[in-house]
Amino acid sequence: MSTGATTHVAQSLQIEQLRERALIRIVGDEIRPFLQGLVTNDIEHLQRNSSAVYAMFLNKGGRMLCDSIIYRSQHENTFFLECDVKSVDDLVRHLKLFRVRRKIAVDSVNADYSVYVVHGGLKNAEVNEAVFPKKTAEPSVDKDIVLCQDPRLKYLGTRVVVPNKYSPHTIQKFFPDNELLPADPGNDYVSLRYKLGVGEGVGDHPPLKAFPIESNGDYLHGISFHKGCYLGQELTARTYHTGVIRKRLMPITISDPSTASDRESDIKTSKGATVGKLRGQKNGFGLALMRIEKIADSGSLTLNGSVCTVSRPFWWPGALPKTKAEAATAETQT
Repeated sequence: MSTGATTHVAQSLQIEQLRERALIRIVGDEIRPFLQGLVTNDIEHLQRNSSAVYAMFLNKGGRMLCDSIIYRSQHENTFFLECDVKSVDDLVRHLKLFRVRRKIAVDSVNADYSVYVVHGGLKNAEVNEAVFPKKTAEPSVDKDIVLCQDPRLKYLGTRVVVPNKYSPHTIQKFFPDNELLPADPGNDYVSLRYKLGVGEGVGDHPPLKAFPIESNGDYLHGISFHKGCYLGQELTARTYHTGVIRKRLMPITISDPSTASDRESDIKTSKGATVGKLRGQKNGFGLALMRIEKIADSGSLTLNGSVCTVSRPFWWPGALPKTKAEAATAETQT
């Protein structure tokens, strides 16, 4: 006999510590104008109720040094910069070089803080609403904790910066309506990123080789084309306003997940023409830098003899122009 009572079943989410990501803390009264001249995005977004922004650090030639998520700490005049663990030393040196005489402290705090991600896994990658707690304990109970939606795509889940003195169970209190479980190795964050077509770190964005627009920085809300000057801006702005983007990172699906391929392996057509370079793969999903105009009518593609399929990410805006004429037409229509 029914009693009319309903039983609430907690939705399970996955939690992972991102051990390949590291944190740099910068403190000082001038950190906003300092970073504004060094990153591709507009730091002023962090003054407008944003807890985090995605941005890229470039060299003077417009090539990427590293990608970063910049968090606004609850401590006054304090930001955390998240980057690849292999980029920490270079990025600290880069920041100190351009600090000049500003009273800004720059320190690696990877020994004191960790980055976690809470996500819904591969199954709901294309349909999930943001994996962000609707009801949470107030993070301000500890000013060292930063909890925010991934600033690139909502499908990537929630980013959590937490002191190492806390266990992962601390994060559970921010998700009272969910059960947080360790990630399944076959359903993890890297596989999710690759399925979505999102690069991250030095493997996907080779330092001094990758360009921000080819890496989809514009589509991932990581480049401002309205802010003032910053290091490496000239080529980025010129490419956006007058050029055609001929290559972009795109997700690929590999028919044989056991196929072992090195980064930069060629992706070829049935006629043997190279149309892309592998940047990374896991669990049958991969990321490749593809020549957009070459893949439209390329037929079947292969990666080291294994058939692979390239797809256009569902979150990309509009159709991609293939020629300068199409790009000019698209510009006049926006």
